[in-house]
Amino acid sequence: MVSRKPVLPGRSVTWEPTTPNSKELKYLYIGGPKNLEMRSSDKLGDPDFWDSLPINEKQVKVDTPINVIHSEL
Repeated sequence: MVSRKPVLPGRSVTWEPTTPNSKELKYLYIGGPKNLEMRSSDKLGDPDFWDSLPINEKQVKVDTPINVIHSEL
């Protein structure tokens, strides 16, 4: 069986889901092999542009955060 949880050896990062209709987008920042962290931003380009796109995204409900654990890179 394939696990859907990302695992990176030597590191522990709690993967936080993005909330639909939230003003901020949560994302995994990768600054280097030993620099991984969750960040959020409300300034990812022009919001009028993104809101104008005819995109109908499927909404997925996530009840618990996903933990990413890794021991080496």
